[in-house]
Amino acid sequence: MKHFILNLAEGDPELAHARLDARRWPVASTERHRDALAPGDRALIFVAATLEFVGCAGIRTRFLDPMPADANTPAPAISGLLLDDVEHWPRGVPLHVAVQRIDPNRSNPYVQANAEGFRAGVVQITVGEYDIVVSLHDGDAPIES
Repeated sequence: MKHFILNLAEGDPELAHARLDARRWPVASTERHRDALAPGDRALIFVAATLEFVGCAGIRTRFLDPMPADANTPAPAISGLLLDDVEHWPRGVPLHVAVQRIDPNRSNPYVQANAEGFRAGVVQITVGEYDIVVSLHDGDAPIES
């Protein structure tokens, strides 16, 4: 099982939650990690506009180009993923809090390069990084602004 961040580069938490409700996440065919995505993987949901993680989900399918049409939402065909085991987080986890917990000594250049946000729509992360963000949401550690 691999772990990823699905980055909503344009849009707000409401759009992220709508995509989670639909259990469909658009992924561009040019995304670097699109072929690494597989059923059973886990993903954190990140909203760039608010710099926070707002949920998580399981990945139900490999990258689909195009995704099957959603009968409830007529729209043009797009590529992406189908999701399952979706969790909406009513209280987001701020990116800077996650970065402080993941790399407290500021010694990991990869973490520090992404400390202000993610440039890609799909970012592969470690299970430890995933678990830290989930634990921050679950209340295992206080979230301080």
